[in-house]
Amino acid sequence: MQTLFSSALFGSSYAQASSTLSMLEPTRTRGNKTRIAFGSCNRQTEKQPLWEQIVALQPDLWVWGGDAVYADATSRLEMYLKYRLQYFHPEYRRFLNSGIPIVGVWDDHDFGKNDSGSDYALKDYAQKVYLDFLGEPDHSPRRQQGGIYASYTVGPLGRQTKVILLDVRYHQVDDDILGDQQWNWLWSELESSQADVNLIVSGLQIIPDSARKEKWANFGDSRSKLLNMIWRTKAKGVVLISGDRHFAEISSLPFGEHHLVEITSSGMTHVREPDRTNQYRFGVAYGGFNFGLLDIDWHQREISVSIHGTNGPTRTRIRGQLDQLYQGRLSR
Repeated sequence: MQTLFSSALFGSSYAQASSTLSMLEPTRTRGNKTRIAFGSCNRQTEKQPLWEQIVALQPDLWVWGGDAVYADATSRLEMYLKYRLQYFHPEYRRFLNSGIPIVGVWDDHDFGKNDSGSDYALKDYAQKVYLDFLGEPDHSPRRQQGGIYASYTVGPLGRQTKVILLDVRYHQVDDDILGDQQWNWLWSELESSQADVNLIVSGLQIIPDSARKEKWANFGDSRSKLLNMIWRTKAKGVVLISGDRHFAEISSLPFGEHHLVEITSSGMTHVREPDRTNQYRFGVAYGGFNFGLLDIDWHQREISVSIHGTNGPTRTRIRGQLDQLYQGRLSR
């Protein structure tokens, strides 16, 4: 398959997919610890000051949580050129050269049109150029389906993290954010998961339901359907990751007798003042350039998630024992 970018440039920086379940090969997981970094909202025409810090932290995996490129376009050429600009961005190239595996899913701007969904005319081309940008292999299931949803696993059984990437654009209609095929796939991914931690990544926020901006609560019963699916499948250690908002925050939702946590990391190149509308906010929000870092110590059975800015860790963080993920006892 001919791709729009040279695969040789990417080398081993990208996760390789099998013809069945997408597996991370080879894993960079180091013994009893796993570290996953993530971020979103990265404009290709701006300076990108966070990559050097991310490389220094040596995560096992980088996860794009949406808007990796601002590729809003009305033609294929326009979209390609915007992706190309990010692809060759000097600071991003240095990150690529580090060899850190990369996976990701889009939101609206790397999909190609602000607040768009299934009716976007260039969505199939957008899928090709996005997967080429990620260095997705020719045989990847993501190239054989409509939409770029996928799952990846990091680490062996007993120390395994599953990253579930949701496509909130390709099949989106007025009252449904995922579409039937992706809903069925997600149920299977959660129900069959043997991972100790399951990260669900969405370009749009899931828990917050009061802001006027795009969010899961805007799409009929999609939000309640997802939460019910998490509950009914009994997947272990579910943590939600999102982007889009151009600031960082942590949300904690009462979930029966438990709590469900969402980490929003958004604004790698441009940010805004955090709003005050999120009734589920845990701790303080952060309005500077940021990325997220998830650390798991399998020996101590500890998990922590922190938001990092240009000067290092911020006060936006959460930590606790793995078996407390749903217990509402995570601390700042």
